[in-house]
Amino acid sequence: MRKIVILAALALLFIDRASAQQCGSLSTNFANDLCWFKNFVRPQLGVSDAEIFNYQTYSYGKNSYTLKNDKAPWGGNYFSWKSGGLATRWAAYINEPSFPNSTQLDYSNVANMTTAQLARLSPAEKLDIYLGYKDFRITKQELKNRGPETSEIESWEGFCNGVRAAGALTPEPIKNVTVTSPDGKQIIFYPVDLKILIGASYFYLGDFGYGQFGSNHSVAPNAGVFDIALRLLIGDKEKVFFFDNNQSEQIWNHSVIGYERAITENMRAARSGEVFPNNATKLISYKLTLYHMGETSPEDMNSPTKPRISNLSPCCVEREIYNYTLYLNNNNKIVDGKWKNNLYPDAVWFAAGKGDDQNHTASRGIDPNTGKPYKGDGNLDHDKILQLVKMASN
Repeated sequence: MRKIVILAALALLFIDRASAQQCGSLSTNFANDLCWFKNFVRPQLGVSDAEIFNYQTYSYGKNSYTLKNDKAPWGGNYFSWKSGGLATRWAAYINEPSFPNSTQLDYSNVANMTTAQLARLSPAEKLDIYLGYKDFRITKQELKNRGPETSEIESWEGFCNGVRAAGALTPEPIKNVTVTSPDGKQIIFYPVDLKILIGASYFYLGDFGYGQFGSNHSVAPNAGVFDIALRLLIGDKEKVFFFDNNQSEQIWNHSVIGYERAITENMRAARSGEVFPNNATKLISYKLTLYHMGETSPEDMNSPTKPRISNLSPCCVEREIYNYTLYLNNNNKIVDGKWKNNLYPDAVWFAAGKGDDQNHTASRGIDPNTGKPYKGDGNLDHDKILQLVKMASN
């Protein structure tokens, strides 16, 4: 089973305080979730309240849509921390270690390594050598702070949230890039290397780059707001958003790339003895087929993934079936939504801007999501990695 790590950020951090509404606590309440949703899409996507109001009409917009090639995210793997994380030597020969030991990292060995041997090192080691970090500061930080030398980590923990965000917000690396280190060594970065490096840089987002409704393993996102988000963001704006595809305490971050909704119960008024939410006078029910992207193998990551994702290839795309009821007022506006069969996305989140992992180090303090110090790597320079990504995407 593919298991993924939580996105560590506060839901309120994304707010553009100049335009934000004050929202209630995260809950299944339609008005609260709609408020949180608005507070992200207005400043980050330029969506007006009038547009959102249009999509509160249950029939407004597309009943099905899949993101096209140029709008689809690229696919990536979460690179399990327990199996090496950013220090995973994914291209190592079978008789070579799958990740280094921090006590055995010695830059003097680099001088005698061939270009082919250097190419089989981990993404973290390659970045250290390229940037001239002879103390292997990035690799050691990753091994000790969020890698196999870290205590109390689970096999499901990794960079999935960062890779999902990077896949939606950065160009896809599709070719090898060869660069020269300060001491003249030729370093080959494969697309896999660059995808996980830029994904790690997005493990934390900036203060205004994150939004959420619903909450892990406790509060389901309101079905009515989720329906609006699908039609507005996927069907109209062609913007990726994300959800937790696991209802346990583990978090499996997936990217929404398409949907189909079909009526399962025609619009009707309340029946005798049936209690509707406040302001609702009728209901309509849907079956939702949700197309989403989870893990992509390192082998598949090394070639272009966007065309396969937009074509719903099983290499990268999964399908989930949900059923829900929308409650409407006299003007056919959604005023609430309820999931059926106790099946629903566990939480919904949005991302924008640059990766900010380098500014979320332990010195920043305690991560409110985990109660532990932040795990960011201060040497994981987003802009330098993005420069390599752009070179590999052209």
